[in-house]
Amino acid sequence: MQKILVSITFVVCFVCVNTNLNAKIKDKAFYDAKSFMFQLKFEQVDSCISEIKFQPVKSYLKLYSAFVSEMIVGCNNYKKYNQLYEEEVAYITCGNEEAAIYPLFLSELYLQRGIIEYKNGNTLKSISYFSKSYSYWKDSDELSDVSDYSLKLRGIFNLLLGNLPQPYNQVVSWFGFKGDTEQGFCCLADYLKKQQLEQGDYFEALLYLGFSFLKFGDDNDDIKDFITLYSSAGLPELIKSIVVRCANKIHHPNLCENILKDYASYPPLIYLQGKYQVQIGSITSEKTLSRFLATENRNQFKSDAYRYLSWNALLRGDRERFRQYQDSIRLQGSFPTSEDKQAYYESKLNKIPDVVLLKSRLLFDNGQFELVINILKDRGSYKTKEEKLECYYRLGRCYQFLLKDVMALSCYEKAVEMGDVSKRYFGSYAALYASEICLSEGNVARGKYFLEKADELNNGEYKYDISLKIKALEKLF
Repeated sequence: MQKILVSITFVVCFVCVNTNLNAKIKDKAFYDAKSFMFQLKFEQVDSCISEIKFQPVKSYLKLYSAFVSEMIVGCNNYKKYNQLYEEEVAYITCGNEEAAIYPLFLSELYLQRGIIEYKNGNTLKSISYFSKSYSYWKDSDELSDVSDYSLKLRGIFNLLLGNLPQPYNQVVSWFGFKGDTEQGFCCLADYLKKQQLEQGDYFEALLYLGFSFLKFGDDNDDIKDFITLYSSAGLPELIKSIVVRCANKIHHPNLCENILKDYASYPPLIYLQGKYQVQIGSITSEKTLSRFLATENRNQFKSDAYRYLSWNALLRGDRERFRQYQDSIRLQGSFPTSEDKQAYYESKLNKIPDVVLLKSRLLFDNGQFELVINILKDRGSYKTKEEKLECYYRLGRCYQFLLKDVMALSCYEKAVEMGDVSKRYFGSYAALYASEICLSEGNVARGKYFLEKADELNNGEYKYDISLKIKALEKLF
């Protein structure tokens, strides 16, 4: 009985004190600092932080701003971030009785530190910080009704833990850590609904939910709804770039036409605009991508920009310029994004793509599935078996997106039959998608056959990603 009374007293005290602290947190300077942070206006962020008197909040915002700057802008000043981190976390963890009830702030800051460590290749350190972050959040989650921040962290942890690859997933399960992807998305969606329009927490909530759809979302309708609801022209360009990438993921960039046609200054958004212009055959694409290359001070998306420039040149009949841009890809010192890695992989193949197949690839990415089918069906013959394999694969993808599964399966079967003529992804992915169709139709035996073929043909491009998809499908049979 005494323990129960102590627990009740603790909760009541926490709620009362936290209500007082919320008044200190939720002031104009706090919201303005977060708003400027996601607009990447860091001088204004510093100005707002200087107005805040409550030290734990000031420390939290300083570290949050440093994290965003390091991850998004790419200051490449790991040592300086670490020094700031140690100084500011000390203000939150000791010397202030009120600060001791900020486990949610600490959870978020430890999570950010873990991400920074992972980015810099310090895997063991990152695991240590992720563990601390999870522990701080878990200790405070019983009081989740007190703060939106717990809702946000509950969403993040459910998504991260629910999507860990093996063997990490098994390792964390030994310690009782588990995640639920569906619950993660629900929590982040609820967190977004609780925020006021165009305030810092609103931008933050959009960023978290959009990035989660980008990395973990597999329901195209949910992603489409998110884009339709939140592709407002009034968003910061950082958020706009995430929304556009979500639209690219489901092959519907047209959902973001208002964003893609406006002038942009944020380099990744310029890159996305240039990419879209190549897809639709705009004459401004070379100018836009060249502007991106001139303004991007890191290597992020640079190789892929050169890849799209090379494709644009090839579509216009300029093979020499195609080769020059392909050479530029191989000269890049690093390939930080999956798009850059793919651009580098393709450049090393040292092949000039078939123009019709290249055009169909771009039109598919632009969501023009019917047009791709018409182009490929009218094609008389191909120079190589690999080109024919690619044709069947791309036809299958278009039919599948148009929900014509019978025709899609027919094309995939042909692609699988000749999949071993190439070490590219066409045969293995065709088998994977054929297995999905068979599973949806209840044809288990046929589905297992295609899944085995997907594994058999998985000997090159996208090998790791395909392996993960195979393992996920195996659980459904």
